[in-house]
Amino acid sequence: MPTVESTAADHAMDGLKDPKLMLNDVDEAAQLLGDFDHEVQQPLSPQDDRRILRKVDMCLLPLLFFSYLFQYLDKQAMGYSAIIGLRTDLHLVGQDHSWASSIFYFGYLSASGIVALLIVRLPIGRFMSVSIRVWAAILMLTVLAKNASGLWAARFFLGFVESAIAPSMSLIISLWYKRSEQPIRQTAWFMGNVIGSLCGGLLGYGIGHVHSIAPWKIKRYQIVEAFLDPKTWLLAAFQFTQNVPNGGAGSFASIVVEGFGFNELNTLLVQMIGTGFQIFFVVMSALGSTYLKNTRTLWMAWNTIVALVGSVMIRQISSEHIWARFMGYCFIIVFSANFPLTMAMITSNTAGFTKKSTVTAIVFVAYCAGNIVGPQIMFADQAPSYPSGFAGMLVCFAISAVIIVVLRFYLQWENKKRDALDETSEVIEVNGVPVSLNLIDRTDPSATLPVTETGYFHKLFGGYLSSPAQAPKTSNNQFILTVLSSEAELLLFVFMATKGAARLLLKREIQATRTSIRAVNPRRGFAPPPPTRRQYCSIARPFNIRHQHGQSRAFSGSARRQDADEAALDPSQVERESDEVDVCIVGGGPAGLAAAIRLKQLANEAGNEEFRVILLEKAGELGAHIVSGNVLQPTALNELLPDWLDENNPSRFENVTPAKNDKMRFLTKTRSIPIPAPPQMNNHGNYIVSLSELTKWLGERAEELGVEVYPGFAASEVLYKPDGSVRGVATNDLGIGRDGKPRENFERGMEFHARTTLLAEGCHGSLTKQVIKKFDLRRDSQPQTYGLGIKEVWEIQPEKFNAGEIVHSMGYPLPSDTYGGAWMYHFGENLVSIGLVVGLDYPNPWLSPYQEFQKLKHHPLFKDVLEGGKCISYGARALNEGGFQSIPKVAFPGGALIGDTAGFLNVPKIKGTHTAIKSGMLAAEATFSALQDNSDGSVFLYNYENSLRESWIWKELKEVRNMRPSFGTALGLYGGIVYSGLEAFILRGRAPWTLKHHSTDSAATKLASQCNKIEYPKPDGVISFDILTSVSRTGTNHEEDQPVHLQVKDWDEHTTAAWPKYRGLENRFCPAGVYEYLEDPSKEHGVRFQINAQNCIHCKTCDIKVPTQDINWQTPQGGEGPKYFMT
Repeated sequence: MPTVESTAADHAMDGLKDPKLMLNDVDEAAQLLGDFDHEVQQPLSPQDDRRILRKVDMCLLPLLFFSYLFQYLDKQAMGYSAIIGLRTDLHLVGQDHSWASSIFYFGYLSASGIVALLIVRLPIGRFMSVSIRVWAAILMLTVLAKNASGLWAARFFLGFVESAIAPSMSLIISLWYKRSEQPIRQTAWFMGNVIGSLCGGLLGYGIGHVHSIAPWKIKRYQIVEAFLDPKTWLLAAFQFTQNVPNGGAGSFASIVVEGFGFNELNTLLVQMIGTGFQIFFVVMSALGSTYLKNTRTLWMAWNTIVALVGSVMIRQISSEHIWARFMGYCFIIVFSANFPLTMAMITSNTAGFTKKSTVTAIVFVAYCAGNIVGPQIMFADQAPSYPSGFAGMLVCFAISAVIIVVLRFYLQWENKKRDALDETSEVIEVNGVPVSLNLIDRTDPSATLPVTETGYFHKLFGGYLSSPAQAPKTSNNQFILTVLSSEAELLLFVFMATKGAARLLLKREIQATRTSIRAVNPRRGFAPPPPTRRQYCSIARPFNIRHQHGQSRAFSGSARRQDADEAALDPSQVERESDEVDVCIVGGGPAGLAAAIRLKQLANEAGNEEFRVILLEKAGELGAHIVSGNVLQPTALNELLPDWLDENNPSRFENVTPAKNDKMRFLTKTRSIPIPAPPQMNNHGNYIVSLSELTKWLGERAEELGVEVYPGFAASEVLYKPDGSVRGVATNDLGIGRDGKPRENFERGMEFHARTTLLAEGCHGSLTKQVIKKFDLRRDSQPQTYGLGIKEVWEIQPEKFNAGEIVHSMGYPLPSDTYGGAWMYHFGENLVSIGLVVGLDYPNPWLSPYQEFQKLKHHPLFKDVLEGGKCISYGARALNEGGFQSIPKVAFPGGALIGDTAGFLNVPKIKGTHTAIKSGMLAAEATFSALQDNSDGSVFLYNYENSLRESWIWKELKEVRNMRPSFGTALGLYGGIVYSGLEAFILRGRAPWTLKHHSTDSAATKLASQCNKIEYPKPDGVISFDILTSVSRTGTNHEEDQPVHLQVKDWDEHTTAAWPKYRGLENRFCPAGVYEYLEDPSKEHGVRFQINAQNCIHCKTCDIKVPTQDINWQTPQGGEGPKYFMT
């Protein structure tokens, strides 16, 4: 059945009345396809298509985004510069400023027709590049303007050149992506507009205070068709009525907002709130129109109505209510979310390159006209309220809403009309799909077929490529020549780069194709650009890469993604791709990066530059999942990178604050009592850092040495050889729905086969759990015990900042039966790291570590520092506290455990980064030595175990082994403090005994009925916050349509086992609000267990603490989870 908005890309009947037009203007590619038979290999798999799409996004979208961001800033400059000196410096009076805004669009309007012509005649990439360069030159010359006339001249020529940029970007998106992929990518580059609005004002304030083939063949009938298509004029009218407000509200925004009653700086700052509204509505509209079918026009109507309401608010609300009027301004600028949707309506709903560019030009003429008129209705004598201007905006928004409703009904009517139309005789069939030989959208009755979803090229070739059995017989080379020598109006380009043989064969394939084309068509003295990702996979011969059995696996595919249902996929039965490496490191924290760096140092010193070290990190970028205090003891880092702080090192690590003084306090509810700090806590020579920032820096150093770092790769499975040793790891599958079935974008995980695998996952790693169980690595160690660290970073008032000050505390707010302590570190510029660690062996299920942390901040020791400040970051993570007694066997057949995944945290020191780095170095040295001595067979890192026992790590941890366990004995809190002092100052680890950890943290939890219920005060929103506010600061995100990574076999059984005993313990121990019990009378206990997995910040507390031990934390899709900042 047709869809409302797919009709716009599909074909009506006007051209069918003229068969002569059809025969004269038939597309050669389609005709040749109808005359020849072709043989094509198996379809491109969904996972390959997805992977290539991701590469295209990574290459193309940032370039478009930043290009549009910078060119938008100069347009926006007329707005914010008006209040920071432009009008006075250039002596602008009366309507001078208004004309400076309007004349830009006169230039834009003057060039629109020329741009429409040149986009078709010239290579679009080069055309846009030259335009941007000319624009930059003109922009720099603007500084020579001394008066209104000079400014007007510069603005006119800027508009003239900039008219090429947005249409070019819009058409580039249409060439590279399927129809269903276009709206969100049109929005992606348009977000440069939003970000420009966000930062442009402050930037200005700061500165002020310091082959295609045969592209020349323009098809005139398509130009005529564009002018006759009602959709063209509806969209043009819509753009005009939308951009009259844009020309006014955009250029006069700062003046209007300042007129509400804000001062100069506050005006620029509060406009950032409006930008937040833009971001929200732009993203919401893009996602909504992508995932909700036939809603694009509805989103456009909705955004317009919101803007209309904003106009009414500014006009009708009294000037006394400045924030209400400002909210009206925020609502007005929501209309900007309609621009990318309009572009998507054009590019995805208009077929024919010439017609598409013509429609784009017409719409941009309307865009210019609206922006010219807009400033002229903002009469200077009505400043700053501009009642006439906002009345005009109100009228325009009302007309816009009517237009978009008319457009929607027109599309519905056109679909019905097309459904009733008999099929034309001038068509060919491709795999049973009728395809018109005319390329424009209104002259093909098959418009309701899949071409509306996948684009014209896909319609031509998708049938052949998705059904090889039906493909006619001819050589692949002939098929290449048929496609590449046609006059299909597509930009042929390739973005596919792989390693090893795949890369070489791909290069040879393209070269062979170019040579063949030159031979067949010698009048072309140049090779055409290589094809796009889908086109290449469609027309090139399969290339071979190695898979897990060492055999050769052919890759080829279709331009079309197969639906998961069509492929009848059982995800576990789909073969994974694989890669062979020397060392695979899982985890991009300090231990993993130190191991990677040391391995490449050794390999490079030995002249073995081909030694492959890869590092897989589940976070979207290095450091995004890292949380720590952190006072860094630089011992190990000095060994690894001696010049890390050297001022002569251009790659030195910045933002380091030397520790200056230590304070140790015992807290009561209102008092802070100084107590002596153990010598292990002496921080002389140490540095306060953000560990997430340090991790990013280490990643850069690793890549400089040749380490292959892959963020967004979530390793989820350990692979084994036939002899039982570890072979490597596999990443998790992408595109699995919540029901466990593969979705359209399904992509099988990838295997990494390594001679040695190092696990550096941090505390309680999911793969570490697998190998510990597989090889019984805890057989000689005691149970691990854990803590939950919760951290915030605050920006405080300068007068309260004391760079390098380190404060630790014990006691309040934790009860005496709970181990834990707090910290406060002053670092950077007016930044304070504050946090609380709560031992997860706490017995009372009513206790909430998150709420205890909120209470802590209200203690005078901390509150006095935080008052007047601002919380800028939040994070939480479990950490190992078992120490020496709980270290498992760290080496296993084929690999080793390093860093905090093995439990090398020194609890009394409150430090683990230095031991993590050192353990990574030791494992790297043992690995490199073992691989040099053993070219084949399994590797066991005996030397790692031995060197670890002989290192200062072992000595350091053994010395403090009894301090943490003493708090779990009958001594309790106060006895533990006394005993720890004895160990720290006198025994120094020489005691002939070793205290034990007797049970797991989950087993330490008492029944709710045995403990006093704890009532926590409500947060004040200033010093303390509700949990969802804190979670919002983590930037965490998970796709909802995927299996819940917090695996509970049966939620009802869990409720039956846990609720009567612990009364919602899960809701209290989780620092992210993931778990909750909801009232449900239909359930046995009156409650229903719910997991809000999208909130998860990967702290691992649930897997550790839940008494029923039926929550299994598994890695979600790579790149998901928190995006920590300065943690």
